[in-house]
Amino acid sequence: MTKGRKTGGTPSTGRTGSLTIRIQPELKEALAEIAKKQGRTLSEVCVLALRDFAIEEEAKENLYTAREDTMSQNSEAKTVMLMNPATGSVAPKEEWEEDFRSMTPEEWGGDTFESAGLIEVVPDGTGWWKEV
Repeated sequence: MTKGRKTGGTPSTGRTGSLTIRIQPELKEALAEIAKKQGRTLSEVCVLALRDFAIEEEAKENLYTAREDTMSQNSEAKTVMLMNPATGSVAPKEEWEEDFRSMTPEEWGGDTFESAGLIEVVPDGTGWWKEV
């Protein structure tokens, strides 16, 4: 029996699971180079990349759902909607004002509400927003 890392087909009993994938050798080499530069294992780099991808996909879905919800709310009441052009986040002005009151100037990006550079937007009819 060897000491150290387990080898073979024994499933992990920790908080992680196992995933085996096949990728092109060039991609594996590129990921290994990134891992080496960052002082990480190849596995850690793959986990981070997959996590970032999952977060991005979830954010896209949440943005689409929020956009649809907001559009239906706006059709019922004329709420002023503002967008953060840096992130694409859209919310009613009242929510942005609440964020401004609860954040420090450093978190908000300045001492005034206008410091954030929010722009007024309306639905464009295709599921996206356009500046007023």
